[in-house]
Amino acid sequence: MRSTPFADVWTQKSTNGRSIPSPRPTPVNWARLRFQLLGWVAPKVALERAIERFLSPPSPRAPSAKMPQFPGLSSDAFRVKVATALGGIAETTDLDVAVWGRGPAVYLLHGWGGRASQWSSFVEPLARAGLTVVAFDAPGHGASPAPRTSIPHFSAALAAVVDSVGPARAIVGHSMGGAAAALSLARGLSAERIALLGSPADPAEIFAGFLARLGLPRHLHSAIWEKFEAEYGFDSSELTVRPPEHAPATPALVVHDRDDREVPYASADRIMRAWPAATLVTTTGLGHRRLLRDADVIRKVVAFAAGAGS
Repeated sequence: MRSTPFADVWTQKSTNGRSIPSPRPTPVNWARLRFQLLGWVAPKVALERAIERFLSPPSPRAPSAKMPQFPGLSSDAFRVKVATALGGIAETTDLDVAVWGRGPAVYLLHGWGGRASQWSSFVEPLARAGLTVVAFDAPGHGASPAPRTSIPHFSAALAAVVDSVGPARAIVGHSMGGAAAALSLARGLSAERIALLGSPADPAEIFAGFLARLGLPRHLHSAIWEKFEAEYGFDSSELTVRPPEHAPATPALVVHDRDDREVPYASADRIMRAWPAATLVTTTGLGHRRLLRDADVIRKVVAFAAGAGS
């Protein structure tokens, strides 16, 4: 890789005989530069590639991660077929679904780039509280392969699993999974309550950040968003996390860490302002993912899902 023009600046001698090292060259992000160039010379191609990238989840941090065994817990595993026609684009996905325990059902929906095994710390506590625990790999994640995925795909998958297993006492969503769960409620899915862990108040802002990091020229940002909405048949305003219009008093538990670097804590404040029946739990030092392993967070989510204090 070539160095920047300033990388070869001469080394200045200090008064004590030791030299001051030359500044290290800033690495060039060639992929970003290629996207910037493509956006100017072939904008239609740039739009198509940007959408393709946006609909492709990142590789999981632990590709082979599986749910552990829970001795003493009744369990079941099966596949659910989801047929979607988002914006007229027909797709079929087989979801990998796991169920533990007996009682009212609690559905666990992971975030972008995650998988069901991230909920392993929740399974036994929820089952001991007398609940049926349902977890699945969302489309394009884990053992549920799909050609493309998005929040609307997550939402359609959740609705299909609830239809297959039974009514939802609660839905617990992490990150984008929380936003997808809120979208499902807005589209008519019935659930007694919802817990949002580290979820964005407006996922459209995440999309804007993605485009900026990708290097797509700013003058194309609105065009790609309009194309995405047209192809998948939804309005971006649907993605804003808010209580469902048909059930505005639905209780919500909002859990967010002040040190979350992926979804800023300000999202929790915005969700709270939009959701009158919400309760906020603030943590510090857990970041975005350690929320899912913290004993106190798990205890509060389990109590909420079981209906304590309702």
